[in-house]
Formats: sequence, C-alpha cells, structure tokens
Amino acid sequence: MRSELKYKADQMLELYKTIEKDFMWEHNLTKHFVALLYTEHDKRYSKDTFKLTLDMINKETGIFSNFRSSNRFMLAGLMHMESDSTEGVFHQIRSCETALKDNGFKSGMYLPLASYALYKTSKDQSPNLLAQKAQLIYKQMKSNHPFLTSGDDYSMSVL
Repeated sequence: MRSELKYKADQMLELYKTIEKDFMWEHNLTKHFVALLYTEHDKRYSKDTFKLTLDMINKETGIFSNFRSSNRFMLAGLMHMESDSTEGVFHQIRSCETALKDNGFKSGMYLPLASYALYKTSKDQSPNLLAQKAQLIYKQMKSNHPFLTSGDDYSMSVL
C-alpha cells in the first residue's frame, strides 16, 4: 500500500511539473488541483487539449465574465474529468448558472464553481428546482450568520 501511495504522489508531482511548465502564469494552487484531478482519475494530460478548453471558455464568455477568473483553470480540469467533449459540459454549466441567477444568486467569482456544483448534483433533477432549494438554504445561512456568510458559500448551499 505504501509503494502505491508513493507512486501516486510521484505521478502527481511529475504532472504538476509538466503543468507548471505549460502554464507558468497560472496560480500555483490551481495547478496543484488540476494535477491532483488527473492523478486521481488516472487520466492522461494533454497540454493542447487543456489549452483548447481554456480557449473555449474565453470564446464562450464575455471579457468581464467570472468564468475567466482564477477559477477558469480549475473548472477546465473539472470539465475534463467529466467528458472529452468539454463544450457540451460547459453549456450545461452555463445553463445551471442561469438557473442560479434566476433564483436570486448574484454574479461573483464563486458563481462558476456553484454552477459546476449544481451541474454535478442535478443529473436527474431540475436544476431550477435545486437552485430554488439552494437559495433557501443560502438565505437561512445568511440570516443565522450574517457576518460569516457571503458569495463564497454559494457552492456549499448548492451541495
């Protein structure tokens, strides 16, 4: 068991070094996260495929979109774990974002990850219904802890 853990750790470190070289301007923590995702799911990393996904996110969103924030890199990695056709996954995440906004969630840097969480949890349920429930949970969190609850709790309320 110990050698298997060492192998996984070494594999993740090598992948991190590759990602670091390929995307030197990205935040270190997001590169660690993506390396962890690829290692955990035992998926092959390709710089070209990953770059195409990042470019697709830029092409499909406006210049001031929160999908272009530091979460973009992590979101691209998460989408790669879902499917090789990341464009279809991205459109579903965007429709989940619309459901969240329609139910009172405000745009912010945490809304893209909350949209991904809604996408993941609403496989056989209506995203709109789950967004309504998430908004109720968020309002209860806010009323019970007004100074501690903010936009970074959107994903938690969805989950």
